[in-house]
Amino acid sequence: MNNIKYFKRFILSFIFILLLVPVINFYMDPFSYFNDKQNTFEKNISKDLINNKSVSIKSVWQDQILKYFLLQNSNFNKNIIIGSSRSYAINSNVVKKKIMNYSLSSAGIQEIMSFIDLSLENKKIERITISIDPWIFDNSYNKLKPIFFENYTNALKKIKNKPDKTQILRNYKRKIVYILQPYVLFRSFLDIVYQITGKQLYLKSNILIGDNIAALDNHIINPDGSLIYPKKILLATESEISKSIIKEMNNYQDLKFNFSKNKINTFLNYLNYLIDNQIKIEILMIPYHPLAFEIINNRSNNFFNAESILKKELKSFKNIRIIGSFNPSKTNCKVHDFLDSHHPRLSCIKKLYAIN
Repeated sequence: MNNIKYFKRFILSFIFILLLVPVINFYMDPFSYFNDKQNTFEKNISKDLINNKSVSIKSVWQDQILKYFLLQNSNFNKNIIIGSSRSYAINSNVVKKKIMNYSLSSAGIQEIMSFIDLSLENKKIERITISIDPWIFDNSYNKLKPIFFENYTNALKKIKNKPDKTQILRNYKRKIVYILQPYVLFRSFLDIVYQITGKQLYLKSNILIGDNIAALDNHIINPDGSLIYPKKILLATESEISKSIIKEMNNYQDLKFNFSKNKINTFLNYLNYLIDNQIKIEILMIPYHPLAFEIINNRSNNFFNAESILKKELKSFKNIRIIGSFNPSKTNCKVHDFLDSHHPRLSCIKKLYAIN
């Protein structure tokens, strides 16, 4: 009899815990999926950046959330760069004009449009540099976080479009999955501890002050949103990088994209909207490491086709500047100009702007 009693208690306790996880995650909402008013780790870092301080981050952070708050609160936005992590390191010194870099990991069409829409809400934008990636027009590619969905919807409205049912359902699904995730619960408890004690546990950052911030053992985010990679990455030898690329390419299974005409047209219509509103547009195509480009190009007949598609479609557009190419041989970027298979060193970015 006692065994049945303890078993019932165990089941009830287990159900209570299961119900408690989504309640805590929803209330704390560390990644701002439901409420961007919470005082989160990434939001606090953005405040330091806005106050013109570089920040060294010693842990894993949600860069999309960080850039969201940086964009929302930044005072300067005349010249902005938006793209994936491949354009993350671009800073004002490299392009020789003051910029804000809102690049974020794995950005696609949806993120680019939502970030531009957010930037246009309260700021005067003069020039937007959009860094394009090979996957950008793939039909199945969609990693838009719920925090950006409203701005993405607003961007579509401006070109007389709207999200389809699949996108809406996917957004709801991501919210449901989010509140059930153990890591989100972990982050929620870290935020609770921080709000109560003011101490950073696991999520740690340091403020750096000075004009010439040097690489450290951690990632550094500058006030303009650009990234300085850790020493370990910056000091990797060409031999180490080549070995890493070969290993990475062995794990590449899907090297073919299913390009979406709808995505292409949506992007082109949005560019037209921006141009009609007197905003200058630059399209940046950052090359791949020569070894990675050769291997991928030999295996796939369409991996890099986004470049030719876009260049063909943009022929009828006026005043759009196209910078670079996915093909390193067209850019003068050599083996020593890369950090890995697809992330460039600043020396490569300088060459792109020098040619164009």
